[in-house]
Amino acid sequence: MKKIALFILLLSTLLTSCAGRPGVVQQIKVEKIAPPATMLYCLDEPVLPETLTGANVGGYILELSAAYRDCKRTLAEVQQWAVEGEAP
Repeated sequence: MKKIALFILLLSTLLTSCAGRPGVVQQIKVEKIAPPATMLYCLDEPVLPETLTGANVGGYILELSAAYRDCKRTLAEVQQWAVEGEAP
């Protein structure tokens, strides 16, 4: 048993002494990448009209819908940019 332990110790010493020099560690540079500025903003929420007539409310709903579609489109562009790495 002592011979086996001695043999293992000797073998491990020989194997570690035969190892080459440690590899060169490369420097890693981290860069912050931001999406293009056009992808960071959506249309503002429209202002609620002071007088609530049918035409004013209808116009408000159309403006609100346009702001929603713009924001949804912008978010889709950001998602595509995040996955593919380039702006559409």
